Amino acid sequence: MASADILGVTIMALGGLWGLFGGFWSIVLGFAAWVGAGWVAACWGEVPAALLRSHGVQATLAMVLGIAICFVVAMLAFSLVARMVVGVVRGLGLGGVDRLLGAALGAVLGFSVLVAIFMLARMVFGSAAMLELHGSRLGPYIVAAATHLESILPDPAWSGLAPLRAAGHDAAF
Repeated sequence: MASADILGVTIMALGGLWGLFGGFWSIVLGFAAWVGAGWVAACWGEVPAALLRSHGVQATLAMVLGIAICFVVAMLAFSLVARMVVGVVRGLGLGGVDRLLGAALGAVLGFSVLVAIFMLARMVFGSAAMLELHGSRLGPYIVAAATHLESILPDPAWSGLAPLRAAGHDAAF
């Protein structure tokens, strides 16, 4: 077993344990709470910012504080609702199924972390990152997932500065 396999299994097992202790709905609704709080802060952050500006706070600081206040309040509200839903699921006797599904989701999230680490390593070190996965059993799956994601994501090569193969005077400024 290669060192990459040991690291990969460890990260996936930690994700599985995290999901086992938290539960499926706790993870899903927790993620939804973060996304919802970000959306509320982006849409409604101007309201408390205007109130703070009317009390003499500098405009930039008021905007940052307004967004932060909206995010924290929305996060508390969404987390409270998520906790109530998780309590209902466990109260219905579905706690065991919830935790098993949480373990599976946690392992998938652990694999996602592995793919993100590999993509970052390939972006920084180039093809040398492939050498670390040589002989690994998880390696082909990580490479396939990273290749698929890189085909979907935008080009990370400092987009907008210059074309990758600009020649002499044709380079964009």
